[in-house]
Amino acid sequence: MVSQPSGKLKANIVLEFREKRKLKQILYSKLTLAVLFIIVLFLASTVLSVYQKEKSTRVAKELQEMEFDELSGREAVLRAEIDRLNSNRGIEEEIRSKFEVGREGERIIIITNPVDTTETENRNKTRGFLGKVLDIFTRD
Repeated sequence: MVSQPSGKLKANIVLEFREKRKLKQILYSKLTLAVLFIIVLFLASTVLSVYQKEKSTRVAKELQEMEFDELSGREAVLRAEIDRLNSNRGIEEEIRSKFEVGREGERIIIITNPVDTTETENRNKTRGFLGKVLDIFTRD
């Protein structure tokens, strides 16, 4: 058989129950919920701020990596150009391209577009004798 709790134990259980109930009332009160809501909003805004900073940092990092790759490629091109210019042939090619000079004894061939003779002949036919005489004294 189970015995009934004594009066002192019964009072203790009731007191414990009331304390738990009071704690629940405080925790679930509107004031406590409002304070907790404000804390959550503050934490959420902080997290959002950190997220935005991380995102801008990631974008900046990607831009820096792209710039680094571009500069690395440019460095490779410049190193190849320096290597080319360190040789006698490279120096000669650069001087020839910049100053249009040649070695002693070299000859230059200049290729021009052919002159359109049909236009000159047509102009002479249409001008007649007086036009031909005037052409002698004028420059083209």
